Amino acid sequence: MRPILVTGFAAFGEHVENPSEQVVHRLCAGAELVAEVLPVSYRRAEARLRALIEASEPRAMLLLGLYAGEAFRLERVARNRDEAEARDEDGEVRSGRPISADGPAEHASTLPLAAFAEALTGLSLPVVWSSDAGGFLCNHAFYVARDLQAQNGRDVPCGFLHLPPLSALPLERQIEGVAACIEILRVAC
Repeated sequence: MRPILVTGFAAFGEHVENPSEQVVHRLCAGAELVAEVLPVSYRRAEARLRALIEASEPRAMLLLGLYAGEAFRLERVARNRDEAEARDEDGEVRSGRPISADGPAEHASTLPLAAFAEALTGLSLPVVWSSDAGGFLCNHAFYVARDLQAQNGRDVPCGFLHLPPLSALPLERQIEGVAACIEILRVAC
């Protein structure tokens, strides 16, 4: 059986702790689950994500990242635009630039987001919905994964879940929530 791919991002800038990195490190990777932390670099994260997808041919992809809110944020859409003034780890700034010159303006998440919301709420975890994954690397990775899937004619669940800072929600609770989402993918895929 093909694995489920779960990615997070390394700590960056003023964010000395990235819950997505810590959650990914705590997941039990193996034949059924490939878990990896991506660098906070447009070029290197995209290259690594493409290599992971090609090598593992996942049956589902759950991408994780950090945002400043206090809840799990379910992302509905990835936009074909980098719109951040922040520098990545390599010093690159991308603002007002398409991710894919020939790609559509946006890709919708194909994750079972309603089931995720129900499971998270059932665990008494806070949930918010979003139609904007931001303009930095979270949106970039989300778009790249969905665009690659579309180009290859694959129809597997794929999307993005933002996690709050550890100051807003302890790591163990975040792991519990992500594990519940992974279990939904295991059963559904």
